[in-house]
Amino acid sequence: MSEPSSSSSSSSSEQDVEVRRATLRRHTKDLMGMFAEEEGKIAVARNQLMMERREFDELLAKLKVATLPSPVLLNVGGMLFATSAETLQSRRNTYFGAMFSGMIELKPDKDGRIFIDRDGTHFRYVLNYLRNGELLVPEDKLVRKELLVEAQFYGLQDMISLLNPAFSDGILSPEHHDLLNSWAGVAAGQKWRLLFKGTRDSFDSLAFHTKCDNIGPTYTIVRSGKNVFGGYNPHSWNSSGTSSPGAGSFLFTIVNPRGVAPFKLAHNSGSGPYNNSTHGPAFYGGFSINGTQGSSNLTSRAYHDPQGYGDYLFGGMQFVVSEVEVYTPEN
Repeated sequence: MSEPSSSSSSSSSEQDVEVRRATLRRHTKDLMGMFAEEEGKIAVARNQLMMERREFDELLAKLKVATLPSPVLLNVGGMLFATSAETLQSRRNTYFGAMFSGMIELKPDKDGRIFIDRDGTHFRYVLNYLRNGELLVPEDKLVRKELLVEAQFYGLQDMISLLNPAFSDGILSPEHHDLLNSWAGVAAGQKWRLLFKGTRDSFDSLAFHTKCDNIGPTYTIVRSGKNVFGGYNPHSWNSSGTSSPGAGSFLFTIVNPRGVAPFKLAHNSGSGPYNNSTHGPAFYGGFSINGTQGSSNLTSRAYHDPQGYGDYLFGGMQFVVSEVEVYTPEN
């Protein structure tokens, strides 16, 4: 009987290797699909938990308000004021809302007054704005500048916009618009249409979804302090509580604590933009916006961070949103 040729043995070995490789690729693909599915389930559960926490916080705030004396007595930098809890909470996501949510400890003095360590000179303008929704202040530039500082401290975003028209301008320069267009694969001259602006429309998630759902691709730009960053969603936002496919989406940084030039964080794998009625724009494995609060959980599994800076690109895992804008390309 003749011996098997070496070429036949080699061919058989190569075939075995190819079969094993194909099997390994199939198993890898199956595992990645299972992983992406589990990621989606975790995201849904996490957002459900956050929604329940928000409902709990709102209920807790109502209970705290119910136990407050009426009227609420305030000592603002030595000047005394009296108002109601309803007036102080007439704007969402403000310093006053934090007061009644338990985030700021209330320590009334012996006369029942709550002390706020701010200059009380212009507080009556703040209080009247909360009562009436109208901003009636002198045209004096110094007064308006001082009042702007107070509005920023109290987190009154719509009041800030009225006092400083510059806040109504877009966050990005035309050059940055062209840069984002190139990253999205469209022509540099592509114009955008503003759909949503936090300081104009309120930072409420309902306002965001009312103006941005079922529109098409969008750019989200966030300003937090000096930092400017955002994300591109090639799909329409919606309120389904599910994630959109991540392919084609990306994050970006324009101004960051590291001082590095703008760059793009392309999508790697797994889920992408997350759609939930209780949240503003959210990118799974990137960042999410909820009112004027933001959180980051940048993971290389979702978006490729070529510099390895992680959450520091956004200023940290938790950040305060001073402005958010959402644009869609014009037809």
